[in-house]
Amino acid sequence: MRNFTIRLLILLLLGHYSVIGQTQCGFESGSTAGWVLSYGKVTDNGISTIYSGEVTGTTGTGHIITQKSSGNDPKISNEIIPQVAPESNYSIRFGSVIEGSSFYRLTKSFTVNQENTLFQYKFAVVLQDDSKGHASYQKPGFGVKILDSNGNNITCSFYDVQLQASISVDGFKRQGDLEYRNWTTVAVDLRNYVGQNLTVEATVHGCTGKSHFGYAYFNATCLKSEIQPETGCADGNGQLQLDAPEGFEKYLWSTGETTRSILVSAVLGTQFSVKLSPYNSLNQSCNLQMNYTVKKTDIPAITNKSICAGESYVFRGTTYNTSGQYTQRIINSAFCDSVITLNLNVNPINYITKNFNICEGNTLNFHGDTYNSDGTYFKTITSSNACDSVFTINVKIVPIPRVSKSFSICAGEKVPIGDSTYTKAGTFITTIKRPNLCDSVVTASIQVENSFKASVPANVTIEKDESTFITVDVVPTGNYNYQWTPKDYLSCSNCASAWAKPPSSTKYTIGVSAIGSRCVNYATTTVNVLCGILVPTAFSPNNDSMNDILYIMSSKCVKQIQEMSIYDRWGELVFRDENFQAADASHGWDGNFRGKAMNPDIFTYKIVAEMKNGEINYFTGSVTLLK
Repeated sequence: MRNFTIRLLILLLLGHYSVIGQTQCGFESGSTAGWVLSYGKVTDNGISTIYSGEVTGTTGTGHIITQKSSGNDPKISNEIIPQVAPESNYSIRFGSVIEGSSFYRLTKSFTVNQENTLFQYKFAVVLQDDSKGHASYQKPGFGVKILDSNGNNITCSFYDVQLQASISVDGFKRQGDLEYRNWTTVAVDLRNYVGQNLTVEATVHGCTGKSHFGYAYFNATCLKSEIQPETGCADGNGQLQLDAPEGFEKYLWSTGETTRSILVSAVLGTQFSVKLSPYNSLNQSCNLQMNYTVKKTDIPAITNKSICAGESYVFRGTTYNTSGQYTQRIINSAFCDSVITLNLNVNPINYITKNFNICEGNTLNFHGDTYNSDGTYFKTITSSNACDSVFTINVKIVPIPRVSKSFSICAGEKVPIGDSTYTKAGTFITTIKRPNLCDSVVTASIQVENSFKASVPANVTIEKDESTFITVDVVPTGNYNYQWTPKDYLSCSNCASAWAKPPSSTKYTIGVSAIGSRCVNYATTTVNVLCGILVPTAFSPNNDSMNDILYIMSSKCVKQIQEMSIYDRWGELVFRDENFQAADASHGWDGNFRGKAMNPDIFTYKIVAEMKNGEINYFTGSVTLLK
């Protein structure tokens, strides 16, 4: 087995290590804050291990924060190795769990002060051994060192382990090709380095080839190394209990006692010391010794008190009513006095002004009181854990806007007011909601003028160049004004009756209003002007002398029919005639084709008509032959 020097304290703690002044300088925050992570290549020169190509940061799963929910190490089954250090909530796993040829490192620099003179770290290691007979410097390893500002190892801080060529490393256990060490606690005494900057460096690596891995779990704590009296004063027998830090295998006091806590006579100036031996210490020269001298002690006691303006506080017979820090010393014994400090804070009473505008008819509820009229009011609100608050409440009653309006409408018209709509006569009161304002009230008086109804024929049909007489019928009868729109082709545009002779179909609107009224009643009529042909939709050539012949009727504006063609459903021409006058049955179709009567069916037609004005118009459609 390779020999190596371990200049540190290895503390296999069986219980909680409690030292006053403990500072978490590891990974208890659940992050790597304060630490520098790095990784690189590990090789060898045939003599020793070589680290090269170091890069700041991490890669893959090289540095992973673990927590209690992470469970136990998945590779070791012989015993449980939690992924978090004992008495911790978080730790870090660094290294490769798959292969070698790489190293992973944790680095932290800090300044030693009186509160962190004991650097404690905990680690667990898993290293994969090989069966190829590699040299020790080629195998996986783990190490921790603490360096001063010049880069030198400080006393009792260097720890390095590397798998051996043929035997297991002392303190490690074997499972198959794995050698591992369960959680181990190490403490390094830093009392000789107060005020100096130190650097902690922890490194784990796989083999210098590529096949075998190495990884470790790690956490650290900064502690204060000192003996603590259990109480500041001696007991009634003049004895004082001294407590050494927990977690060491052996205690040897200068009194010869070997327990962690001892009772001593409280004589001023008497010095006591204790030597601490770690569990399974690998180097007894690194044992700790702590000293304590019995001295007069001031036992501080602090009272924090808050009062409100106008109040006072009596502190050991003295009355105070202003903010400040007040100290009194009480002589208890030859060994300790009590120094009592009063931190008095006088809080002002809160004077608060509140302005409220409320709408007429509403009430204001403020901390149990109700207000419904203009005025200035005062309200004191007490608090069990704070000073009273005095409120000045200014209340202003805002009158509701009220509006009265009269409306005269015609029948069928609407009056919209707020969200309401009115169509009938009467007096209506409507409340209109206004966001962030008081509601308004509108009183509306609505009159509906006397209604009447005007009517004309809906449709009138004439032939081109003819005229028609249109008369408006108004109920009830009376004196009315009339106005036709459009005025074109009318014998009178403001009469109750008029002759209409439009050249084409025209829609006329007549507006009728009572004398002195703005209300108008409207009626419409359409004068349809025909200029064209009329083709029956069906005929029945059954020799009953009724509708036996299909022939064309036309308006007077048609000069002649230039062509009349009829086709069956397959498009074959079954009848054709040319250049004849309309309304002549002798130029009609009797339902025969080539001397044979056609069966009932639907036929299509094409008709070309020559108009008197010279225009040629084309007409198409269908006709049904019945029997």
